[in-house]
Amino acid sequence: HAGSQFAAYKDTWKKFYEHFLDMIDRFLERNMLLVDDQLVLQSVCLSHPEICVYVLPSEVDDRRYHGVRFVLHHGGKYNFWRYNKKKNKLKSF
Repeated sequence: HAGSQFAAYKDTWKKFYEHFLDMIDRFLERNMLLVDDQLVLQSVCLSHPEICVYVLPSEVDDRRYHGVRFVLHHGGKYNFWRYNKKKNKLKSF
């Protein structure tokens, strides 16, 4: 989600929105700036990888910032990437 597009089923959007609001609260509790929505969006996905997958640039012909658009338009099978909490340790908020 490089600032380009998101796509999800309705129920996933509801979950994401709840986590998004919670993440904003976490940022505010720690006096962290909210000037860049990318930080909040990425934090949600890293904290809740079960609801976020990524289209890798190598998977699509439109390699810049529109991988989701390409997948939705053309369909097909892709090797999406998902953050693995067990493999990669993050400092929690």
